[in-house]
Amino acid sequence: NKENESVILLFFTYFVSKMDASDNCIVFSDVNRKCWSFTTKGMHAVGQAEIVILLQCLPDEKCIPKDIFNHYIQLYQDALAGNVVGELGHSFFTQTFLGSREHGGFLYVTATFQSLQDLVLPNAPYLFAILIQKWETPWAKVFPIRLMLRLGAEYR
Repeated sequence: NKENESVILLFFTYFVSKMDASDNCIVFSDVNRKCWSFTTKGMHAVGQAEIVILLQCLPDEKCIPKDIFNHYIQLYQDALAGNVVGELGHSFFTQTFLGSREHGGFLYVTATFQSLQDLVLPNAPYLFAILIQKWETPWAKVFPIRLMLRLGAEYR
């Protein structure tokens, strides 16, 4: 049962993040890649859709990418202030993220026809966060659908 293989971390009083902990990463058989899987629970309490982040594991990576949790906390604080992220919304980084200054932020999308099998998912509504590079951030601001379509064509 995937629910039993998750690590649950509590942030604040009403905000929880789950991380899949089976062998540190989960393997998606359709693409044969190991990925970290992070899911929020409790964002609905502040009017924010739950957020799912999947990140490909680096070779021999053993430590949890902690920057994800800092980002979740920032999203939660923004939502408390009334600034929620919706579909095709974005959030940008102001400092190094995952050890790189090239990461620009996230573009948020809903699932379409992708297989969600083997993922621990939050209660709906939820959004998937797509990591974008710094040079893609202007596109996320002005033409998010165009950026999403380009990314889909590139990584088909």
